[in-house]
Amino acid sequence: QELAKNTLLRALQTERNSVHELEAALTTLQLNNSAISEMVQSRDTLVQELNDRVAVFEEDKLVLKAALRQLQKEMKEEAPKTQQLIDDLRDSREETAMLNAEIKELTAAHREEIEEMEDLLLQKQSAINQTES
Repeated sequence: QELAKNTLLRALQTERNSVHELEAALTTLQLNNSAISEMVQSRDTLVQELNDRVAVFEEDKLVLKAALRQLQKEMKEEAPKTQQLIDDLRDSREETAMLNAEIKELTAAHREEIEEMEDLLLQKQSAINQTES
Protein backbone atom coordinates (compact mmCIF):
# COMPACT_ATOMS: atom_id res chain seq x y z
CA GLN A 1 0.00 0.00 0.00
CA GLU A 2 2.89 2.31 0.76
CA LEU A 3 4.45 1.38 -2.56
CA ALA A 4 1.23 2.15 -4.37
CA LYS A 5 0.99 5.46 -2.57
CA ASN A 6 4.58 6.39 -3.56
CA THR A 7 3.95 5.32 -7.14
CA LEU A 8 0.80 7.44 -7.29
CA LEU A 9 2.65 10.42 -5.78
CA ARG A 10 5.46 10.07 -8.34
CA ALA A 11 2.91 9.77 -11.12
CA LEU A 12 1.09 12.84 -9.78
CA GLN A 13 4.38 14.78 -9.56
CA THR A 14 5.30 13.74 -13.12
CA GLU A 15 1.85 14.79 -14.28
CA ARG A 16 2.25 18.18 -12.54
CA ASN A 17 5.65 18.65 -14.20
CA SER A 18 4.10 17.79 -17.55
CA VAL A 19 1.31 20.27 -16.94
CA HIS A 20 3.89 22.98 -16.08
CA GLU A 21 5.87 22.14 -19.21
CA LEU A 22 2.70 22.24 -21.31
CA GLU A 23 1.69 25.58 -19.76
CA ALA A 24 5.17 26.99 -20.48
CA ALA A 25 4.98 25.69 -24.07
CA LEU A 26 1.49 27.18 -24.39
CA THR A 27 2.74 30.58 -23.15
CA THR A 28 5.64 30.44 -25.63
CA LEU A 29 3.28 29.54 -28.46
CA GLN A 30 0.91 32.38 -27.51
CA LEU A 31 3.84 34.83 -27.53
CA ASN A 32 4.99 33.49 -30.90
CA ASN A 33 1.45 33.73 -32.20
CA SER A 34 1.24 37.39 -31.08
CA ALA A 35 4.59 38.16 -32.72
CA ILE A 36 3.51 36.44 -35.95
CA SER A 37 0.22 38.35 -35.88
CA GLU A 38 2.10 41.65 -35.52
CA MET A 39 4.45 40.66 -38.37
CA VAL A 40 1.47 39.83 -40.58
CA GLN A 41 -0.14 43.18 -39.78
CA SER A 42 3.16 44.93 -40.51
CA ARG A 43 3.49 43.01 -43.79
CA ASP A 44 -0.08 43.85 -44.74
CA THR A 45 0.60 47.53 -44.04
CA LEU A 46 3.73 47.44 -46.20
CA VAL A 47 1.85 45.68 -49.00
CA GLN A 48 -0.88 48.31 -48.82
CA GLU A 49 1.71 51.11 -48.95
CA LEU A 50 3.38 49.52 -51.96
CA ASN A 51 0.02 49.10 -53.69
CA ASP A 52 -0.74 52.77 -53.04
CA ARG A 53 2.62 53.77 -54.51
CA VAL A 54 2.06 51.55 -57.53
CA ALA A 55 -1.32 53.21 -58.04
CA VAL A 56 0.33 56.65 -57.93
CA PHE A 57 2.98 55.51 -60.42
CA GLU A 58 0.26 54.15 -62.71
CA GLU A 59 -1.56 57.48 -62.56
CA ASP A 60 1.70 59.32 -63.27
CA LYS A 61 2.37 56.95 -66.17
CA LEU A 62 -1.02 57.74 -67.68
CA VAL A 63 -0.46 61.48 -67.27
CA LEU A 64 3.01 61.23 -68.84
CA LYS A 65 1.68 59.19 -71.75
CA ALA A 66 -1.01 61.79 -72.38
CA ALA A 67 1.58 64.58 -72.20
CA LEU A 68 3.83 62.69 -74.61
CA ARG A 69 0.98 62.22 -77.09
CA GLN A 70 0.15 65.93 -76.84
CA LEU A 71 3.80 66.88 -77.37
CA GLN A 72 4.08 64.57 -80.39
CA LYS A 73 0.91 66.10 -81.84
CA GLU A 74 2.24 69.62 -81.32
CA MET A 75 5.59 68.69 -82.86
CA LYS A 76 3.81 67.22 -85.87
CA GLU A 77 1.78 70.43 -86.23
CA GLU A 78 4.88 72.60 -85.83
CA ALA A 79 7.03 70.62 -88.31
CA PRO A 80 5.83 72.48 -91.45
CA LYS A 81 6.28 75.84 -89.72
CA THR A 82 9.78 74.85 -88.61
CA GLN A 83 10.65 73.71 -92.12
CA GLN A 84 9.33 76.98 -93.52
CA LEU A 85 11.52 78.92 -91.09
CA ILE A 86 14.54 76.82 -92.11
CA ASP A 87 13.81 77.48 -95.79
CA ASP A 88 13.31 81.21 -95.15
CA LEU A 89 16.60 81.35 -93.23
CA ARG A 90 18.45 79.61 -96.08
CA ASP A 91 16.91 81.98 -98.64
CA SER A 92 17.78 85.01 -96.48
CA ARG A 93 21.38 83.86 -96.13
CA GLU A 94 21.65 83.38 -99.90
CA GLU A 95 20.18 86.82 -100.51
CA THR A 96 22.55 88.34 -97.93
CA ALA A 97 25.52 86.70 -99.67
CA MET A 98 24.37 88.06 -103.05
CA LEU A 99 23.87 91.56 -101.63
CA ASN A 100 27.31 91.48 -99.97
CA ALA A 101 28.88 90.48 -103.32
CA GLU A 102 26.98 93.29 -105.05
CA ILE A 103 28.15 95.77 -102.41
CA LYS A 104 31.75 94.69 -103.00
CA GLU A 105 31.34 95.17 -106.75
CA LEU A 106 29.76 98.62 -106.30
CA THR A 107 32.47 99.62 -103.82
CA ALA A 108 35.21 98.56 -106.26
CA ALA A 109 33.51 100.43 -109.12
CA HIS A 110 33.07 103.50 -106.93
CA ARG A 111 36.76 103.46 -105.98
CA GLU A 112 37.72 103.28 -109.65
CA GLU A 113 35.46 106.24 -110.41
CA ILE A 114 36.99 108.19 -107.51
CA GLU A 115 40.51 107.44 -108.77
CA GLU A 116 39.54 108.49 -112.30
CA MET A 117 38.00 111.71 -110.99
CA GLU A 118 41.04 112.41 -108.80
CA ASP A 119 43.27 111.91 -111.87
CA LEU A 120 40.99 114.19 -113.89
CA LEU A 121 41.03 116.74 -111.07
CA LEU A 122 44.85 116.63 -110.97
CA GLN A 123 45.01 117.11 -114.74
CA LYS A 124 42.63 120.07 -114.61
CA GLN A 125 44.50 121.52 -111.66
CA SER A 126 47.75 121.19 -113.64
CA ALA A 127 46.15 122.83 -116.66
CA ILE A 128 44.87 125.67 -114.48
CA ASN A 129 48.28 126.09 -112.91
CA GLN A 130 49.94 126.19 -116.36
CA THR A 131 47.45 128.71 -117.62
CA GLU A 132 48.00 130.93 -114.63
CA SER A 133 51.76 130.89 -114.96
